[in-house]
Amino acid sequence: MKSVTTKQAKLYNTLVFQIRSGDLRIGDRIPSERMLGQLNNVSRVTVRLVIDVLCSEGILERRGRYGIFVTGIPASGKQESARRASRLAFVYFSSLPGSPLDQVFATMYAGIESFCAGEKNYYSTSLNGMKTSNFTGYDAYLLSGNVLSQNLSSLKKEKSPAIVIGSPLPVPGLDSISFDFYEGAYLAATELHRAGYARMLFIGLQFPNEKFIQPNILWQSRGLEDYCSHFGLPAPATYMIDAAKFVSGNYESELENVRRRLRPEKIDSIVICSAVLEDIAKKLFLFSNLPVILFSEHILSNFGWGFRQLLADYRQLGIEGMRMLDWRIKNPYADVIKRSLPLKMI
Repeated sequence: MKSVTTKQAKLYNTLVFQIRSGDLRIGDRIPSERMLGQLNNVSRVTVRLVIDVLCSEGILERRGRYGIFVTGIPASGKQESARRASRLAFVYFSSLPGSPLDQVFATMYAGIESFCAGEKNYYSTSLNGMKTSNFTGYDAYLLSGNVLSQNLSSLKKEKSPAIVIGSPLPVPGLDSISFDFYEGAYLAATELHRAGYARMLFIGLQFPNEKFIQPNILWQSRGLEDYCSHFGLPAPATYMIDAAKFVSGNYESELENVRRRLRPEKIDSIVICSAVLEDIAKKLFLFSNLPVILFSEHILSNFGWGFRQLLADYRQLGIEGMRMLDWRIKNPYADVIKRSLPLKMI
């Protein structure tokens, strides 16, 4: 298409890609002009101009009151390169600066960069949404953060493809991908039960009003509870460590409280919510000699027999998030999807 607006070019390339990919086949009737305008946020005048061009190229045909039909397959051309976004932004919103979330976001972005390195049409950047408001104007977005939902108003105006990545609380209307911490906890309980352990202690972190880490921790706890309930095991004991004390380094009193609970409650195994508590995990493992399963964001050194890790590979999550975004760009009209990645026992 020559001498066209950006909106016309985008709609043209969207329709061309759908026909080439087989989403629209020869003989299919395409959506009405009004529907195409609504789906692509363009005027009916723009839609009509694009359809006129496709009709002149023999790709579409108007059939009066019956509608507009696909009659040909577009030849490969320069428009093919326009079907993909080029400038991507990974925008994260965190109300916990200096917390473990920073490393999680950095690891996710490493996966995004890894994917983009193999795709010449993609160029990415990482933006802290709490420090800048200049994250508009990109072709597509990957979004994350514990205060993401409160900061979407400006991004929604962009009308660009967007994926929510890593957040357990998906945003309505947007594709999302995260880890399945519930199934991870179920797997942890299964491993312990098969090894003959039944009285579990779950150690978590308490972040008041936090909406990224806390929901995942609650899903872990729920997974253990449901497994024990289903198989008639004693309900797992739970101890939540005050995150404020932990971040400040003043957690010895919390550790002592956990130690006191081990003997009277006859605990025979421990599940810990995050590698953030690695130091506590080591001390409890050495103190109690009980088997420990630790939810981990990265691989830790093995402490010896009886210590296992459930790995949430956030780098891989970044890669899978990019694959989902790539799919969304190619399939703009597909239904919204939510995908969960399993955790790996190592």
